[in-house]
Amino acid sequence: MLAFGVLEWTFLTLLVLLVGAAGVFALFLVLQLFRNPTSRPRAPR
Repeated sequence: MLAFGVLEWTFLTLLVLLVGAAGVFALFLVLQLFRNPTSRPRAPR
C-alpha cells in the first residue's frame, strides 16, 4: 500500500469521499422516514 503513487492516492481519496457522501445521503433519507411531518394548516374545502 505504501507503493501507491499520487494518482492512486487521488483516486482512493476520491472514492472514500464519494462513498462517504453517499452514506451521509442514505442516512439523511432514512432519518426522513422517522421525522415528524410539519403541521400545515389544511385548506378548507
